[in-house]
Amino acid sequence: MKIGVFGVRGGWSTEKMVEAIRRYGVDAVPVYLQEAVYSVHNGKCMFHGDDLGGFDAFVVKKLGPSEAGSTPLRVNILEMLADRGIPIFSSPSALRRVI
Repeated sequence: MKIGVFGVRGGWSTEKMVEAIRRYGVDAVPVYLQEAVYSVHNGKCMFHGDDLGGFDAFVVKKLGPSEAGSTPLRVNILEMLADRGIPIFSSPSALRRVI
């Protein structure tokens, strides 16, 4: 099982969440949405060579810096992943309500 933790690079709470998930023997990977790339050509969302569509679930700790209105775009990425049936905690619809 592979779980992505959306957070901030070097963020204390992101690192603690990754460590906690790993203690259960699960492959936990920190993912920084501001560094993720979505391709309109193949429909894949990539993060440093990892296809996020291949993850089993995601936990959202932080969406990353919110400069220049980028937060709604990051939630769009979460929605695309959720539409593929990948569980995301907190849900993209809940996140959209608070931004």
